[in-house]
Amino acid sequence: MRAAKQSMPIPELYVFRHGQTDWNAELRFQGQTDIPLNDHGRSQAQIIGQILKKLLPSPDGFDLLASPLSRAQETMKIALQTWGFADREITTEPEIIEVSYGDFEGWTLDELREDHSHLVDQRFADKWNFVPPGGESYAILEERIVRWLNGLSRPAIVACHGGVLRALQHTLMQKSADDVSAGTVAQDQVLVFDGQSTRWESL
Repeated sequence: MRAAKQSMPIPELYVFRHGQTDWNAELRFQGQTDIPLNDHGRSQAQIIGQILKKLLPSPDGFDLLASPLSRAQETMKIALQTWGFADREITTEPEIIEVSYGDFEGWTLDELREDHSHLVDQRFADKWNFVPPGGESYAILEERIVRWLNGLSRPAIVACHGGVLRALQHTLMQKSADDVSAGTVAQDQVLVFDGQSTRWESL
């Protein structure tokens, strides 16, 4: 299922994933569980700040938006501090919270295979549309991300999550659902949308 495309012009966006957490390092489904950054994740957030500093003179004229989860908010705060704008106010945006993995959260795929191999098989058969028990699919996530995009009226700098960036790549970059579901999302790069085209930026 493909989400309805955005119906309004989208303003300029600079979007990045939060830095690494211990659950990321352990390959655990994290979803909406509020796991903090680890030290490596904080270093990645500093890299994000350096990239933003390279791309923009300041955050003036941009809304600073972060997911309600602490790992995204801390990434934004560290990035702004690195950039030299630690005093700027961050707005929490509920619509860009990570996809919910429901009952999968806290587990690795190897652990799930022990008792729920049929669900793991279903996920690999159609990762974009698979709904974990009590959770969301990427297709469902994309519906709320498109809703959020349609509500934007100002340029924004955005700290969010891997699932959200998958949805944005599907919507803004027209990448296939299979490609964005299977691919990884870097934690030390920034996705830039200039109103027409999209590109990744790194140091």
